[in-house]
Amino acid sequence: TINTEASVHHFLAMSMPASTCEHPEAATPKWQRDRLVRLNQAIAKCAQNKRAARATEIFTQLLAEGLKPTAPTFGALVNAAVRVGDLEKAEAWLAEAKRHGVVPGVATYTALLKGLCEAGRMPEAWQAMHAMEGAGCTPNLRTINTFL
Repeated sequence: TINTEASVHHFLAMSMPASTCEHPEAATPKWQRDRLVRLNQAIAKCAQNKRAARATEIFTQLLAEGLKPTAPTFGALVNAAVRVGDLEKAEAWLAEAKRHGVVPGVATYTALLKGLCEAGRMPEAWQAMHAMEGAGCTPNLRTINTFL
């Protein structure tokens, strides 16, 4: 069995440096960065409004425009799937990020963890937490609070 209290104390006792899983993007033209930011914001807004299908459409548009998705892109997509209760799709978005060479950020993993915890899928949540750490992504306070 997992000692939840000990695990939480372990993570809280760790110094919480800036996440090592969010890397700066390679130099791209400003107009592309601006467009990507706008599309990421639109995906995040869809997540907020529980419009996962629309978020997927915007992602498809992003790719069609030749833009490279980033950690915030996939964080918003995972969050959209979690907010509508589609944890399989959330996990698929995490896998898609990796296929695109994107290292998922702490927000992406935390969104998935939130969904797994809310669904009572604690063993899977702990597995996801270990995968997060294995990917070199440092949990933050919000990540830890997800388990409480």
